Amino acid sequence: MYKRILVPLDGSTYAEHALPAAIAIARRANAAIHLVRAHEPRPSASMEHGKTEEAMRRDEREYLHAAAARAIASGANGVDVALVNGWAPAAIEREIEQVGADLVVMTDHGRTGRGKKYLGSVTDGIVRHGHVPVLVMRGTDSAADLAHGPLFRDILIAIDDADADAGVAEQAAQLGTLGDARYTLLHVVRPALVPLHPYSYAASAVALDTGGTRARVVSTHEGLTLLASRIRDRARSNGIDVAISVAENPATAILDAVAGTTTDLVAMSRRGCGLSRLVSGSVGEQVVASTALPILMCQTSKVEERAV
Repeated sequence: MYKRILVPLDGSTYAEHALPAAIAIARRANAAIHLVRAHEPRPSASMEHGKTEEAMRRDEREYLHAAAARAIASGANGVDVALVNGWAPAAIEREIEQVGADLVVMTDHGRTGRGKKYLGSVTDGIVRHGHVPVLVMRGTDSAADLAHGPLFRDILIAIDDADADAGVAEQAAQLGTLGDARYTLLHVVRPALVPLHPYSYAASAVALDTGGTRARVVSTHEGLTLLASRIRDRARSNGIDVAISVAENPATAILDAVAGTTTDLVAMSRRGCGLSRLVSGSVGEQVVASTALPILMCQTSKVEERAV
């Protein structure tokens, strides 16, 4: 179970929307919360509102202590703070390692929350290069209600490879245990294709291989069923479904799977120093941009990581 949850803040109400979930998780897991803010030194010519570096540091420390007091008043068991120096993604990554955090909770943007529709640069850096699961919450510019954070009860686990992504399922189950969640393991199978005319340049040079696709589905179902049995004891739940979608676009299949359901969290994998095939490039961007659901970005199995 979690022992220390790290929450990066930047002084914005948008970033503070990570706090309700962090507090709710910490209460159920009896974990400590570590609030961290990165101070990026600025040239004197570009000081904010004419403030000196020391004055800015003082304001940032006061903000962190005020946020900690609000978190404690909202039910957090224990909260400490740190103001770290340097470029935010790298400074926060160092702090994660130094304090031994086993979960990071943060929003998909910071500051005002405006800009790219996808992950903000700080969140993206930590997701890509961090070594602990990152729970990405969705923020707004309105004040966060710290006393009423979510506990996830219906989790979709997007599986790219049943063996390599066993760690993803286990970490999603660890989080879901706090809310007695039910789980769906989803694997998107790309249809098998066969060439029609090997030397043709026509657009329809391939056709659907029905038998090959069916074989992929059967093999995938067997792998997911084994994975479900492996995480059943950790989740202490029999509510684990196996779902397979045959589609060309994994992102669309994931979005279709959560549409019109009670799913309240999507868990996805990343590999090594980068993101997995499942969440890299356009797939991850489409999922992040097209759903308001929180996303748990998880490390893969230790075996797979060593092989990278």
